[in-house]
Amino acid sequence: MAEQSNQQNGFAHVKIPAAFLHPHTITTNDGRTFDKAFVHIPPGTKVNGVDLSGYSCDVFVSDYMRQ
Repeated sequence: MAEQSNQQNGFAHVKIPAAFLHPHTITTNDGRTFDKAFVHIPPGTKVNGVDLSGYSCDVFVSDYMRQ
């Protein structure tokens, strides 16, 4: 059932080992700070048949990710 709902909304659920995350903190102009992480996708990674080798993205760190 979960796989079907992911296909309907167009998002893929992906688990990535912590070794591919590089945490950092950003500070906004008004002084708020947020925990973020650069995610580097390893070579040979395919999601829904699309090769994502070498891509990187910057994501907000959730409580789940901190665990």
